Formats: sequence, structure tokens, C-alpha cells
Amino acid sequence: MKRLALAFTLVACVDGCAVHHTYQDITGSGRGNAQLQMDTGRCNMMGSQAAVQQQALQNNNCSTKGNCAAVGFANGLAQGAARNETFNNCMQAAGWQVVGP
Repeated sequence: MKRLALAFTLVACVDGCAVHHTYQDITGSGRGNAQLQMDTGRCNMMGSQAAVQQQALQNNNCSTKGNCAAVGFANGLAQGAARNETFNNCMQAAGWQVVGP
């Protein structure tokens, strides 16, 4: 139980320390904050779907409690990476460039 609590704490810390970026419209169309919010929402949805698909690809067979914790932690990292990569690619495809942290 202590390992599960530690793993949850680590994931919460990593998730809570996410960097929030500032974006710039690189299309030259002069799009504003309203369009940025709509594109961010759409890209968040796509990122969430990618995380679910990544979870479906993972093999969750585990034979011991320690093995299950390790598999679960690795799955969580893979899902987060899939979500972030999809979100970033979506924003770039929509014409938004990161200009600050």
C-alpha cells in the first residue's frame, strides 16, 4: 500500500508541475484568444484520446504486487507522453507556436 501511495504522489507531483506555454499565431491571420481557446480545447480532446489509445496498447499482465506497481507507473508515463506529444503536434498543425514557458 505504501508503494501505491508513493507512486500516486510521484504522478501527482509530475502532473502538477506541468509547464503552461504561451502561444503565438504563426498563420498571419491575426487570430485572437478566442481561436486559441477553441484550438486548445480541441487539442486537449485529441491528447486525451491518444492517452486512452496508449493505455489500450499496454500489456497489463502482472504476476506480483511489485510488478503491477511498476507496470502501472510505466503505463502512466507512456500515457502522459502520448497525450503531450499529440497535444503539441495538434497545436502546431493549427498554426500556433510556443513563444514562452
